[in-house]
Amino acid sequence: TAWAGYAVAFEWTGDRAAGMLAGSMFAFNTHTLTRLAHIQGIHAWGLPLALLSADRILVHARWRDAVWLAVWMTAMAYTSGYLIVFGAIMVAVIATVRVADWWARPARIAMLFSSAALLSALAVLPMYLPYRRVAKLGMVRPIETVTEFSASLSGYLASAGRLHFATWSSGFWQNA
Repeated sequence: TAWAGYAVAFEWTGDRAAGMLAGSMFAFNTHTLTRLAHIQGIHAWGLPLALLSADRILVHARWRDAVWLAVWMTAMAYTSGYLIVFGAIMVAVIATVRVADWWARPARIAMLFSSAALLSALAVLPMYLPYRRVAKLGMVRPIETVTEFSASLSGYLASAGRLHFATWSSGFWQNA
């Protein structure tokens, strides 16, 4: 995860120190260090690598970057369903805010992103089909259960780190 964060920051800045700082901050933060029981949260390396691939598609419009985007999105899907959702939103946001980078060649960029999505969907299909079968049998969580365990805004602000807790986050722990 640290290496993936480093790769993105280094690509954008050309500065190894900035890359190491960004990678360290991405990998070793309150979320990852206090939620060790949720091991999939620590395996967030796919997010920066998908970001890097999407950025390269917008800048260079190469097939290999579309293949890499498919690889990282597939890896996130196999790691955590949440990560694939976050990754898809991230790619949509990147494409939206970087319109100036691809506006001159929208058909090629759309084809590359669509191809990455198709490749990833095909690779995820073997994992998705059993989940779909189980859901058809009625093995789904009721919305009340999902709501009960969903994060809240204050939950995102709560930090179990000693320094954070002592200085600013203790007030957010009222409803952990």
